[in-house]
Amino acid sequence: MSVPQPEPARNRRLSANCCRSTIKQSGHSTGSFDPEPAGYLPEKKATTADVLALKGAKRLHIVTLRDLTAEQFADALVEGMHKNLADAEVEPLKARIEQFRVAILALKEAAKGVQVEIDWLPATGTRLTVGGQKRGDDVPGEDFYKALLRIWLGDKPAQDDLKGALLGG
Repeated sequence: MSVPQPEPARNRRLSANCCRSTIKQSGHSTGSFDPEPAGYLPEKKATTADVLALKGAKRLHIVTLRDLTAEQFADALVEGMHKNLADAEVEPLKARIEQFRVAILALKEAAKGVQVEIDWLPATGTRLTVGGQKRGDDVPGEDFYKALLRIWLGDKPAQDDLKGALLGG
């Protein structure tokens, strides 16, 4: 199945992936979070609130920086959501978090360099694509996608410097 790709003329990239090469070339570490994300948005936004409020399709592109088991990858995502959401926000997402986690666990592993796209597609929901292949069913509800974004853009991001880089800081 072919996965829709963002159109460069219509989508602006959050800046972490373009900065990643700059950060690595200058010898600075991007930190310890092993999956390194970049994002694609219809327009540039500088704050988390602006990114979360933005309507339309979005893409989070992740490249794993080391070999991970699927369980490690899934657990990191779930833990990141829990760190950035109040219990009352997590409660209505529990079944969808588990649905997404099961799709990741079916991978068995996330080898170093694997490319993962997590897309918000308004017509269908959150889509997980790994190595160009759709994995699992799309997860309904934009609230779920926003919860995923908060792993990197929330008040307790996986990495503060990466949050700044994603927002163009």
